[in-house]
Order: sequence, then C-alpha cells, then structure tokens
Amino acid sequence: MFDRLDFILRMRISRKPAIVGIAFLGMLVLSLALYLFLGKGMVSRVLYFPRDNGRHGLVAEQRFVPRHAALEKDIAELAAGILLGPTHVHAQRLFPRGGQVAASMLSGRTLYLDLSPDVLVPDPEVPVTVQEALSDLERSIRFNFPRIQSVVFLIDGQQPRFGEKKKI
Repeated sequence: MFDRLDFILRMRISRKPAIVGIAFLGMLVLSLALYLFLGKGMVSRVLYFPRDNGRHGLVAEQRFVPRHAALEKDIAELAAGILLGPTHVHAQRLFPRGGQVAASMLSGRTLYLDLSPDVLVPDPEVPVTVQEALSDLERSIRFNFPRIQSVVFLIDGQQPRFGEKKKI
C-alpha cells in the first residue's frame, strides 16, 4: 500500500496544465469574491395594489427589482415600481399613468419622497383616492424597509394638503 502512495508522491505534474488549473481556480475565487462583495443583483420586494373585484383590500405582489448601494435609491426603485402599476391580473393601479418619483431623501428614520404632479390627475383606472394611494404606498415602503419610521410625501416639491378648506 505504501508503494502506491510513494508512486503518487513521486509523480511529476506537467507545468502547463498546473498553471492553467491554478489560473482558472484563481479567477473563480476572484469572481466569487467580487460577486459577494460588489454584486448588486436583484432583490425581492412586496408591492401592494387595490383589488379589482370591488371589495376593499389589497393584493400583495412580489417583484424582483435591482439592488442599489444607497437606501434612497432602493426606495425610489420600489416607489417607481408601484407607480408603474401591477402585473397581477386581479389588481388595479394605485396611481394614474405617467407618475414618477422625482426625488427621495432619507433623514434619520424619516423618508421624504417627492412625486411628480401626474399622481394627482384623475384616472378612471384608479379606484382609490390620492390619500388612500399614498397610504398604500407608505405601507409598501414600510413593509419592505422596516427601518423607515415615517414617510413624508411631496408632490412637485410641496407637501399636499387634502381636505383642508380655505379660510377667507
């Protein structure tokens, strides 16, 4: 038995295949390290949309969205997905078509999310009011990002005031 082991130990390996093998293994380790530490990839998020059957309630929809280095960009990506509308057959739009995320900023645990004025345009495809839509958007944000404690919505840079009567 020791003769067999001695034979294996005395075998000479040709240099060329050994160099190619070591280079291949090194590239594999390097690419794995880059993927683990720098790779953004995709991340699963849950988006909420109104049901289409007339009953109150929301439909949860899972989507894979790109992961970014900054939390504000991740949240803006989620909000942009909600503004685009559902892919689920039994869900309706939360906002009118054309709405966009203008900016997002995080201060402590408070998120400031600026939306385009297109979210205020009445649309027959949208079964909820703007206030309900913003509340559902906040629910999606807080579900996916538990660190966020409160969300302040801005529309075209101004904080919307719903239901207030003008004092003359």
